Amino acid sequence: MEQALVRIRPTTDPREGAGADLLSESVPEIPEIKAQVLARFNDICPPHAVFATNTSLLAPSMFAAATGRPAQFAALHFHTYVWDANLVDVMPHPGTSEATLALLREFALRIGQTQVMMRRENPGYVFNALFGALTRAALDLAARGVAAPEDVDRA
Repeated sequence: MEQALVRIRPTTDPREGAGADLLSESVPEIPEIKAQVLARFNDICPPHAVFATNTSLLAPSMFAAATGRPAQFAALHFHTYVWDANLVDVMPHPGTSEATLALLREFALRIGQTQVMMRRENPGYVFNALFGALTRAALDLAARGVAAPEDVDRA
């Protein structure tokens, strides 16, 4: 961890990313903002660089064209908190290359993440879709008086 922290430098200058091999954006969940940020880095980063979005709500196809490198772009969604959840969704859009997916999978493995490799776009990814269904079922059970909310939580 100490070796990694020594190599991390916060900056507000996008040009410091000029040599990046992998760029992962985590800006607000507004497609226009994501598109603007990715387009700006397309002008700065080397042509081989792979871009990823950490969006948890949006489909990567919504702003893939703005990256200027849609074949080298996919979602790489880390679950909160990364050090506890240890889970990352890798979601392609229709134009994502197999090489990009393989690189993102290898990256996730190297940093100790369990990957959920998606075959296509899906709102809510896999984990959030499953969690949403579980949450709706829990609310339904409590609302219908099947069990007390505390017992539903315990279950």
